[in-house]
Amino acid sequence: MNDLNWVYATCFETVFKAIQVNAQTGEYNILKRPHDEMHLNIPKSGSIETYVKAISNSGLVYPADFSDFHFHFNPVYIRRSIRYGQYHQVHTFRRKMRNHYTWVTFELIIPSSYSEQNPNVLYIWKLADNDSRGLEDSMRMLSSVYRKIVRINLSDDSHQELKVDYESDKADHGMSVKMSEWFRKFAENGYVYKDDVKSFMEFTSIHRIRMHFRHSKESTELIYRRKEEDGKFRWASMELIPSVEYTPENQIVILYIRDVHDIYSLEQKRKKELEYYQTRDSLTGFLNRASYRETCQNYIGLSRKKTVAVYYNLGNAYYKDGQIAPAILNYERALLLQPGDKDIRFNLQIAKQRAVDKIEPLGHFFLADWFVSVRDIAGADTWGGIGITCFLLFIFCLVVFFFSKVVRFKKVAFYLGLLLFVMVVVSNVFGFSQMNALREHSEAIVFAPSVSMKSSPDVSGTDLVVLHEGTKVAVKSTLGEWSEVELEDGNVGWMPTKDIVKI
Repeated sequence: MNDLNWVYATCFETVFKAIQVNAQTGEYNILKRPHDEMHLNIPKSGSIETYVKAISNSGLVYPADFSDFHFHFNPVYIRRSIRYGQYHQVHTFRRKMRNHYTWVTFELIIPSSYSEQNPNVLYIWKLADNDSRGLEDSMRMLSSVYRKIVRINLSDDSHQELKVDYESDKADHGMSVKMSEWFRKFAENGYVYKDDVKSFMEFTSIHRIRMHFRHSKESTELIYRRKEEDGKFRWASMELIPSVEYTPENQIVILYIRDVHDIYSLEQKRKKELEYYQTRDSLTGFLNRASYRETCQNYIGLSRKKTVAVYYNLGNAYYKDGQIAPAILNYERALLLQPGDKDIRFNLQIAKQRAVDKIEPLGHFFLADWFVSVRDIAGADTWGGIGITCFLLFIFCLVVFFFSKVVRFKKVAFYLGLLLFVMVVVSNVFGFSQMNALREHSEAIVFAPSVSMKSSPDVSGTDLVVLHEGTKVAVKSTLGEWSEVELEDGNVGWMPTKDIVKI
């Protein structure tokens, strides 16, 4: 250094080693060294890389401490410390002395006169006292768990690094002067997984942190995905804890960041497995009744197209679960879409047998019953398909009738054309009837465990009959919160609209 008096004043009796390092070029000069290094092949001057290599080969530094020792001599680290105003740093490592390793401290001292013209800094070594050793043991334990430990002053948005994993926090995305600035840049530069950016920015808001610790002394934690050196994302935990120094005027908190990928991934895997076995049969892997019912309901809610199979299976799930009213409702809805399905009709009859009310429907004119029974052989879409097919075949028969020169073909085409024309008319009539029945149906299912059908739309009306869940009614009109309904046996009365669900 230029100021030798400053060097010698620093190297007092407790200092057993001192090195001057040029932070720009990496050149070093040993100003003072212990006797046990005299016989070793350690040059008194040269490049810092040569010095670190010689120390490594000498065995003076404990192997587990060598990486930290090497890092703190890196000129990049020195310049970074200068940039963030960290002019005095103390580190501890184990050094061999008298054939055994003991704790020593080495200090990085950057003089106030530092500049590009005077880029020299000073490293000095001292024996560590018992308190320092105990503190260093604690810090090393914490360092093995946490990849970053930062002391944050919320009052002025400043920070002090206590421990940083420099392999992942390079100078290009390292700590900024303002803590809030570092949080913002860290997220914007892609080091936080895209789906976690919003929660990360909300959690790291300095204003939010201030308000949290102003009203609570409890720690606050965020689990997020953080980009690693290999470009992959791993789960990490960011925890903020108030310092023992914390006061409303001196808002000091400690930031801890640790890798929780293995633990959190295992926890998420177990959670998914638990959710899986909560919704599926452990033997077959099929959805259980409750989850299958929920799946069907979600599908109906999300899909604009009503599906016969979904309504049918939903009815089965409700029936197996002992919920008769929802089962009948969904069977009826499936039957509206596919009136000719025998399985649906059979399951509907079985479900109705478990209903409390046994109401005999009124008889109808046999031709009306015959029309409905034939119409319900197929659905509206099927009848429409039959009509279109028959119409195309009818056109073909007309072509054969008018252009064929064979009399036999003309006769066949004529009579077949008449039959096809009748089929076109019939299929269209049945199809339109099905569409009207589907569009204008007014049936509903009673969902209340029991409800009285009144003579008038009022609670004071005369009770006509008590109905139970699963009973089918036809809604004739509504008045406020009341609906006029007709039973299958022809009885008419009023009941609360909330107690019925339309098919």
